[in-house]
Amino acid sequence: MKTLKILLVALLFISLSATVVMASDAINEAEATFKREMSSGVIYGMESSQPYIIDEWRARIRDLGNGVVEIHGYTRANQIANYIDVTVILQQKINGKWVDIHSQKYVNYYSNSVSGTKSVSVAKGSFYRVRTVHKATNNVREDTTTAVTPEIYVN
Repeated sequence: MKTLKILLVALLFISLSATVVMASDAINEAEATFKREMSSGVIYGMESSQPYIIDEWRARIRDLGNGVVEIHGYTRANQIANYIDVTVILQQKINGKWVDIHSQKYVNYYSNSVSGTKSVSVAKGSFYRVRTVHKATNNVREDTTTAVTPEIYVN
């Protein structure tokens, strides 16, 4: 009987431990990913007469806990670009308006992609999002676009 009680207590402890681990693994994250499907299209509401260069771009924010967020941006071109970059901008909602609080630029030359990720300390109890600006140039052509993630609340 004593062995059965010890076994039941051990099983109860293991099941509670697993529940705590699963709950702590939950991640507060928001991402925005865009892809172009045609060789020319609409950019900022104007029809483009030349083929675009950027065909995929991404912005992401992830709450890592303890007042730290991870911000990420990614740009991919459909060809080798002379210059390709992504600027990742962390924004905080202050008095109902989005305010830039951190910015990081990642650049590659003679490449078809660039990405970057950074951890940033933030104040708890606020809403945050990431805005990204993506640029690629190839000789005289330049392609620029942006992305914005949904907001996340850092607790």
